Amino acid sequence: MHHYMFAVDETPYCVWEHDMLERNMEFLNGIDCKYFEYISAVNFSEIDGDDKKRAAIALRSSYHHGLETLFMLIAALVQAPLAVFAYSLKCYPKDIKSIIDKINNGKPIYNKYGKTKISWDDISQGIHVYSNKDQNKVKENIECFAKLWQRFSYQYTDENNNREYNNIKHGFRARSGGFGITIQKERELGVPDPNEQPQPLGYSEFGSSFFVSENLINKKGPNFRARRNSLNWNPEAIAHSLNLISISINNIVSFLKMSSGSEPQEVIFNRPEDPNYFESPWKFCVGVTSSNFDFIIPENEINNFTSEEILEVIKQESTSKGKSS
Repeated sequence: MHHYMFAVDETPYCVWEHDMLERNMEFLNGIDCKYFEYISAVNFSEIDGDDKKRAAIALRSSYHHGLETLFMLIAALVQAPLAVFAYSLKCYPKDIKSIIDKINNGKPIYNKYGKTKISWDDISQGIHVYSNKDQNKVKENIECFAKLWQRFSYQYTDENNNREYNNIKHGFRARSGGFGITIQKERELGVPDPNEQPQPLGYSEFGSSFFVSENLINKKGPNFRARRNSLNWNPEAIAHSLNLISISINNIVSFLKMSSGSEPQEVIFNRPEDPNYFESPWKFCVGVTSSNFDFIIPENEINNFTSEEILEVIKQESTSKGKSS
């Protein structure tokens, strides 16, 4: 029997297997590194068709999925490179976000490389140090991927993005489509001045709208509202992001395979032919990117029901319905 000790963020684990490295390689070989590139190509080809909103939401959902996959693999690379198969079973989004926070803010992190702290540059250098015979290309790879992953990390940990992903994947609670905002000077309260032209702040045909839970009464207790929330984004930017996520996953998996025994000539490291492609997801501007306009609910109009009071009403309703049936 073999065992392998590792931490998922700060929680310790020990996995036991007869064939540790074989299982790790089996897991890594099962990862389809081109999946998100495929999703990008298939759905972006429909972005001008009749199903463009479906294609756009499919791109966005896959983008969130791709970021989660990318950062789980990076977390495993840092904390358990020889047992990614086991690490993936114990790692959850909250763990990934905590690890990202440690990397972004230079906090101590448990790792397998004898370092107290790990940076994006450290991670990218470890992966790409042998990615090209040309040392200038190697340096470029290290810098470009480190910057890319840091940018992606801010998007993955953004609370609005997290809410959007949860609404898309759980019961399809998100409506596809963007929004626009304009402002116009008023002649008097609630009456626009006809002599003033409306000024647009931003608009996108593509995005999503969904409800988010917002606690009432001092932000505590069981009383809450469902607040409207909307995000704008550009599907072409998402398609480029998916391509870069796909390339990133390929390189991380290649490095992990070498860590488990593959020879360098047996794996492939990829990069965009043009280094400027790393900037592609950030070349599109939709103006205002998020909105949560909604009615104001004053606390003095709310009955501050306790959990016990709500449960008592629910019990009475259940009992009365039971008797009538």
